[in-house]
Amino acid sequence: MTGKCLMGIALALGACALGGETLAGGMPSVTPAIQGTGDIRAWWLGRFADKCDRAKKGGAAYKIAFVGDSITENWEAPGTAIWEENWSSAERLAINLGFGGDTTANVLWRLEHGQMDGLDPKVVVLLIGANNLGSKPEPAGDTIYGVRLVVRTLLARCPNAKIILHGILPRGFSSADPMRARIAKINPEIARIADGRRVLWCDFGPKLLAPDGTLTKEIAPDGLHLSAKGHEIWAAALKPYIDYALGFNTEMPAGAAPGEPPETYTPDQPRMSGWIDYRIGPKRMEIFNNPTRVFDLVLVGDSITHMWEERAVIAMSQILPGCRILNLGFSGDKTENIVWDATDGGLFDDYEARVITLMIGTNNRWSGKDSPEKIAAGVKRCLVEIRKHQPKAKLLLLPVFPTGAKPDDPGRKTVNAINAIIRNYADGKDVEWLDFTDQYLEPDGTLSTKLFPDLLHPADDGYNIWAHALVPYLKK
Repeated sequence: MTGKCLMGIALALGACALGGETLAGGMPSVTPAIQGTGDIRAWWLGRFADKCDRAKKGGAAYKIAFVGDSITENWEAPGTAIWEENWSSAERLAINLGFGGDTTANVLWRLEHGQMDGLDPKVVVLLIGANNLGSKPEPAGDTIYGVRLVVRTLLARCPNAKIILHGILPRGFSSADPMRARIAKINPEIARIADGRRVLWCDFGPKLLAPDGTLTKEIAPDGLHLSAKGHEIWAAALKPYIDYALGFNTEMPAGAAPGEPPETYTPDQPRMSGWIDYRIGPKRMEIFNNPTRVFDLVLVGDSITHMWEERAVIAMSQILPGCRILNLGFSGDKTENIVWDATDGGLFDDYEARVITLMIGTNNRWSGKDSPEKIAAGVKRCLVEIRKHQPKAKLLLLPVFPTGAKPDDPGRKTVNAINAIIRNYADGKDVEWLDFTDQYLEPDGTLSTKLFPDLLHPADDGYNIWAHALVPYLKK
């Protein structure tokens, strides 16, 4: 997925509330919204108007714009003296666009409604996401998607600026605070957007902590907002980035462009950040934009499932007409990625599924690193995590599809070994086993090249067989 395509997706989503209206029931982290009600809303709108007025009056004099929530707002107090010392001179003059309580959605609203009008900053310092964790935390994937969209919107609104992106700061006094674990899942993913050109990564959070991981009251009296000393640490960490972005020095700070790390498949991370923009985020949008919040059929898997969207035209229009389908197939997915989708991606939250199919394990086999037993254990973990989020759905477990031309192909033997184990996970009640793969094979066990042209992915007729196998369950 190219950066240009990702930018297009982001801008399309960022514009969803132009005209002052928000999408009804839209995905919270990316649906621009005014903050609060009553007195809070009045305060927030008043601050917004004041900051817009300051921006128009100050214009090009402002070289730096700080964008964020109350942590950023607190440069006005208790960080006043440090602000005056660092960000008040003509060459580093900054405007504080931090608003207490803001989430990514609130920042998006401000950006879409003129917050940057009159400004042409050379640097934007962004710290946002703490309030997305809130009292009712959203899935980590939603926060990641929201922060990344804010960055892309800022890039479009501030064409001459470099973005200095901060990670969400440590929260809670103890390293064992549950919020720390959530933040640890989010920060590596938002860091990946930093390219060392227009987006620089500055994660100074670890500098706030004692050697044992404690966040002391001296640094953050409430375990969240920084003291004057905390602002001193922030300013010291930020200064080299500011000077680099403004051209006062030519050496980019170390760690400013982490980029895409080597692909890792763990239960706690998606395998590539591009999926968050290209597919995970849009699928969450699809969930929220379904007015009934009910899907008749949810398809879960890898590229074999993903390709329903392009190859199953007849199946969709003739065999499954009117069926509300959510396709959660992701090319390249392994069992670990499905677990992440369930635990942190939010792809099984905020809707009711009537039938869910799971067919996963092909890419685990292709890696050659996992035994059939380990792959089967991964499939079981997927079932467990999906069930936690969808307690009422009918779960249909499909075998790993046959691969390789001949029945004695080594890959086919591994698939058979996996299927021999996972079919035992279907008890006929909580999980049902649905195996129609014999229809893909010739009498001698050869995989039909008509149905599987590349000996891996079904052709149209292969998807039609799959669709027909689902009809009885959907009728129930």
